[in-house]
Amino acid sequence: GDPRRDEPDAGQGVSLLVRNIAYNCTKEVLREAFTPHGAVRDVYLPLDYVTKEPRGFAFIEMGDSRAADAAIAAVDGSTIEGRVVKVLQAAQKRKRPEQMRDIDPRTANGRGP
Repeated sequence: GDPRRDEPDAGQGVSLLVRNIAYNCTKEVLREAFTPHGAVRDVYLPLDYVTKEPRGFAFIEMGDSRAADAAIAAVDGSTIEGRVVKVLQAAQKRKRPEQMRDIDPRTANGRGP
């Protein structure tokens, strides 16, 4: 399986996008912030494909839409690790790393470093 994912069968819940998170923020910290609002099925911190550094956002997969709505209401605009975060429903299912590589202008079309 993918070591970045906590749950091998993740993908059935509702994905939330969390923006403006601190670069040193961990999956554990994010899980703690969202758990009071419902089941957290998965926490995914995308890394920059080139630098392997965190990209300042995360995906949180909540167990269902009720939990997702509660989490958005509670966590959006709150402070995590000193940063005011923005939480919204993810517009689409998150991408696999191979797809991110094709989308990232630095690595698309095989012209990457």
